[in-house]
Amino acid sequence: MKKILSVVIAVAVLVVYCGGQTIAATRTIIDDKGRSLQIPVVLDRVVSVSSYITFTTIVLGGGDKLVGVETSCLNNKNLNKIYPEVAQKPDIGYEDTPNYEGILKTNPQAILTTSWDKKLKTLESKLKLPIICINMDDTRASTKFIGDLIGKQAEAKKYTDYYDEKMKIINEAVSNQPTRPKVYIAAGYGKGGLQTTWTKSSTWGKDVAACGGTYVANFKGGGTRNVSEEQLLNWNPDVLILDQSCFESKKSVMNDVRWASLNAIKSKAVYRGPDGYISTFGRPHIEAILSRLWLTDKLFPGKLDLDIMKVADDFYQEFYGVKLSNKELRDRMMPEN
Repeated sequence: MKKILSVVIAVAVLVVYCGGQTIAATRTIIDDKGRSLQIPVVLDRVVSVSSYITFTTIVLGGGDKLVGVETSCLNNKNLNKIYPEVAQKPDIGYEDTPNYEGILKTNPQAILTTSWDKKLKTLESKLKLPIICINMDDTRASTKFIGDLIGKQAEAKKYTDYYDEKMKIINEAVSNQPTRPKVYIAAGYGKGGLQTTWTKSSTWGKDVAACGGTYVANFKGGGTRNVSEEQLLNWNPDVLILDQSCFESKKSVMNDVRWASLNAIKSKAVYRGPDGYISTFGRPHIEAILSRLWLTDKLFPGKLDLDIMKVADDFYQEFYGVKLSNKELRDRMMPEN
């Protein structure tokens, strides 16, 4: 029932003529905040204020429907390789500080944003357009929803079928494991190093739960939290993952006497989270299924009946249309430090 909220629920009005004027065909949708919105049946001009939504839209073949994207996408070199036309899209500012006047100049039919966007009321008041909120934390559901919005249902199904296939492999690999390893993610913000982590409701937290682990940082809310040395030692994680944002190297963590008693250090289960191709792992975007496969392999080494590197190679060719060299794949999927 939960994902019913993310499905287009009705096509409301056909094209009709009234007093010599054409009334555009519309449909009613329920977005991921449970809001009922009227949008055109044919959605051809949208602005995305979220890079994660932009990634999915482009991968599904809907780049031509984007009439404005946020600044980071214009500067994303690998996104430009996948879809060079993104460099020509109007820059509507950064996600947290959009250019409202610039957005209106693109004449969009709707605005796409995340379900956690704190500036939703400001978007509504300044733009007077349908603002569609999408829960990017659920990669499968959000991909289907975006496909429905932009008329790319077949492309979305191709991805969701792939996602389901790989999640089945993950579920089979972890379902009969006798223990759920305790996992700590070092975020590197705030105090920096190991003493900052993502909360349980973060993408990393959801990924750890889906991959059979126990996420030790059971904080409420999103974002990051500072952690005391005593707290981290008390949690005593079995697996330690250094997010791409963490400035500590694996070597420095392994050699730090403060952490010598941690199970993860003793068993050398310390890993750098991969950088991905268009965005780092542990974030809510379309590479999330690769992130979960990688994570499962780290939590339960040897239990996945597949070659992670080959899976990544096939994924990037199938969905991004890019062929990476062996070195590029290693750099993306198996960072050394």
